[in-house]
Amino acid sequence: MNIAYFGSPDISAELLKLLFQSNQITISLVVPQPDKPVGKKLEITPTAVKRVAQEKDIPVFDIDLRKEQAEDMLISMMKTKDITLCIVFAYGAILSDQLLEVSKLGFWNVHPSTLPLFRGPSPIAYPLLLGYTSSGVTLMQMVSKLDAGPVIRHRAFSIDKNDNRYDLEKKIPPIAYELISESILSLPTLQTQDQDHGKATYTKLLKKEHGYIPIHVLMDALSNTSYQCSSTIPIIHEYMKKYPQFTIDTSLAKTIYNLYRAFHSWPGIWTKILIQGQEKRVKIQELHVENNLLHIDLVQLEGKSIVPFVQFKKSYNVF
Repeated sequence: MNIAYFGSPDISAELLKLLFQSNQITISLVVPQPDKPVGKKLEITPTAVKRVAQEKDIPVFDIDLRKEQAEDMLISMMKTKDITLCIVFAYGAILSDQLLEVSKLGFWNVHPSTLPLFRGPSPIAYPLLLGYTSSGVTLMQMVSKLDAGPVIRHRAFSIDKNDNRYDLEKKIPPIAYELISESILSLPTLQTQDQDHGKATYTKLLKKEHGYIPIHVLMDALSNTSYQCSSTIPIIHEYMKKYPQFTIDTSLAKTIYNLYRAFHSWPGIWTKILIQGQEKRVKIQELHVENNLLHIDLVQLEGKSIVPFVQFKKSYNVF
């Protein structure tokens, strides 16, 4: 059975490496996003998935599907290679209905949450953001509606109290590999289960501004053990307002710590302070919570190096 793999970033590349190790899975085509400028020098760089495919000498189709005739070219290539199944994990673009109908077994999508919870672009960050102690990986049959397809298999995993987003990303590819392998072995008697769409929740694409914490909120978290108010963190408050069935019953310090875990290492959390009459951005690089109080360990003033928070306070006479 010839399989096409759609994916782009590092986490998707880790799954692709595992699939290449399997004796039961044949990846015949890899479809990543196009090469993009990266870094301060804006050097044109292939995606992590493309690099893995090139190392294995697997054909790659990395033309932007929004370009004229690009999708027709891909469909023709898939038919030529007799692609029976497509696996998608963090590809980074919407796939058309026309494309979803090309392969005999359709498209299987790896979604790093227990659907129907946390549909959308940030399913790894949101359980951390909301203080969950578990999450999951779902393998589903793709349909035109976002993350709404029938579930093929899913598996839960625990979230340790100090796990950050990078830690969760390392847990996901091995679980996804198991789900894919088990599902392929169960063909042709594979069965799916429809999601309960009434219980669906949606995440939003993370942006730098979501990590902003007003200075007075940070001060409260540093000094007040009883302060409980998730409404001070806009991205959390927005989720609570949209889905009132979910609540957060933690101190402000723990809420900020969860924001830090979810946004590690990008977009990060940060605040603004006045230095000699000028507003400056300060990124909080490391922090921890002890006795319901926030303790900041490392910070970075814009344009400066990372320094211990104790040193920063002495140097700028803030906080």
